[in-house]
Amino acid sequence: MKPEDSAGRVDGLATDLRLIPEFDGALHAVGEWLEKLELVCRLRGITELHTVVPLRLTAGAFSVYQQLNSADKNDFSKIKAALIPPSPRISLSPTSSLSLAGLQDG
Repeated sequence: MKPEDSAGRVDGLATDLRLIPEFDGALHAVGEWLEKLELVCRLRGITELHTVVPLRLTAGAFSVYQQLNSADKNDFSKIKAALIPPSPRISLSPTSSLSLAGLQDG
């Protein structure tokens, strides 16, 4: 490979990565951001998504990534799971009272 071919490949990768917005954990919905990342990587032939993710993370999202162990940093599904916040679970017991839209029994 000629040095200029390598430089072109690096420039192309940098351009490709700019298609993926930076993710700080707050500005974008994580699901939408992950979909865009996966789409850009698929269209550009990037198969090792775990190598791209940390390059586009900032602030709190990067801190979450940094807390992963080395094995998890090499597993896109583990990175993805760490970035997706747990869904709030609503648990209602039969004895709990819940007033929806001000409706009452009676």
